[in-house]
Order: sequence, then C-alpha cells, then structure tokens
Amino acid sequence: MQTLPFNHSKSLLAATVLALTALLPASAQTTLLSEDWQTAGMATGDINSATNAPLTGFVGYGVNNDNPTTLLGAGTGGNVLRDQSGFGGTYGSATSAGNATRVRSSNGAMLNEAPLQLDTLGATSVTLSFDLRQVTANYVQVVEFSTTQGFTAGSVVLLDTINGNTDSGLWIAKSYTLVDGVGTTFTDNCYFRIRKLRPNPAGTVAGANSNYHVYDNLLITAVVPAPTITGAATATAFTTTYGSASAAQTFPIGGTDLTASITATAPSTDFEVSNDGTTYGPTATFTQSGGTA
Repeated sequence: MQTLPFNHSKSLLAATVLALTALLPASAQTTLLSEDWQTAGMATGDINSATNAPLTGFVGYGVNNDNPTTLLGAGTGGNVLRDQSGFGGTYGSATSAGNATRVRSSNGAMLNEAPLQLDTLGATSVTLSFDLRQVTANYVQVVEFSTTQGFTAGSVVLLDTINGNTDSGLWIAKSYTLVDGVGTTFTDNCYFRIRKLRPNPAGTVAGANSNYHVYDNLLITAVVPAPTITGAATATAFTTTYGSASAAQTFPIGGTDLTASITATAPSTDFEVSNDGTTYGPTATFTQSGGTA
C-alpha cells in the first residue's frame, strides 16, 4: 500500500473524485496453448519434423521402454504423427475429417513443447481439454501433469487412464483441471503429457505402430486472479489563494495481481497528483512489482 498526495493548484473546491486506473482484464481465463492441427503448411508425419515443429506447441517423444519418466530424443520412432484428412474430429461425432494427431506404438508420448509458466502467471488453476477417438481396443494410454519435463518421480499427477473400449465409436470430449496447492504446487516448469502406459496392464494389448488413439482440438487454459485496486480517492474541500498550491491531501492506494502499474489522474487541470509528495503533475504512476503496488 502506498500514499497518494493530491493538491488543488488554484482555488477552493468541494469533494473531488480522483481517477485510478491499471490494466484490468474483463476475463480471468487465459489461453496458454491451442492446437487443432489445421495450420497451413503442416506436413503429414512426425509432429517434430522441420515443417511442423515451428507451427505447433506440442512435441512428440518416445518413452524409454517400461520407464515412464525417461524421455528419448524428440521424434524417436515417429510415434506421434500428424495426419492428413480422415483423422480429425469433434465431440459427439462418429466421423473423422480434417487433421488430428495419433499417439501410437509401445512408447509414444506427446507433451507441450515449452513449459507452462504458471507461477509467474499467478495461475490458480490450469485445464487441459481435447477431443479423443479411441481406435485400438484394450490399448491403454494415460494423461499426466508434472512440474518437470522428465516427469520425474514425485512430480507427476495422474489425470486419466484411457482404455480403448469406452467411446462407442464416437469422438469424446475430455477435460482435466488442476488447482494450485491441491495435489501439486505450480511452478514455471509445468507440463501435460499423453503417453502409452507401460508396462502393459493385464488383459490389454502391447504397443505397436498399428495401435493408437487420436487426439484433436487440444487446449490448455489457466485461470489467473483478476487484478484489484484498493484505496480511498475522494478528497475533502481544499483551501488556497489563486496562484498558490493548496496543502496536499494523501490517500492510501494499492493493487494486487496487477499486470500494469497504477496511474492516478487528476480530475482537471486545476489539480495535481504525486507519487512522492514532491513532484506534482496531471498524472502519477505507482509501479507494480510482482503484481503488487
């Protein structure tokens, strides 16, 4: 909380309201990553190919044998494929059209290429959603969240186990929300991952290039607190003589979860404001740091 000195530069005035502004977005939900695989110029095949890599926010990996935490080099085995028309789809439909991505074989895995910087954002929750077509019966993949790219032990939250027997031939909508401090603590190094479950659970099929599930319309969003400004900003009457500045009145002001500094604006050219009680002008800026001023 800071103080705002405010004076009347010319004559007597009754109660006056001061304007305080900052960047206050109307919505607290922000999109971090969105991909429907329709971007012009994408190629069929490995999503890490030179043609595709600059265009998508997701990257494909191989998962090392039965160890679900060890990532091999990007694109190993071509186990995450972006396909041409005939694979994409939307929730509730039994048809496939447009483009989508297959996660396949014994070690296919897909995750966001760049870390989600949820701590810096001040995110209170994060959501992954997508449309899913389960192609191979008894073929099991899992959806996970982690605060490390390698999904090291102790950092992983299991969100879902997908078995290819439950979609009745339809594209189905999936959505998963995590809340900061509930089961995980957000950092600036967060990832979602979809991968083949290893080792193969009893009664399920082993991995092969012909076994896969298809994913489309992937979306990652986060909820960040709406910025707030606090503090009284109504002055009582000023008394002065023409040509002389009045005595200053001060007001406590502050803000939280800000994305820009607070600007105090005098109500007319007869008034001045200051952020230090020394230098006065038509506006005064109160700099935010870490979202607080």
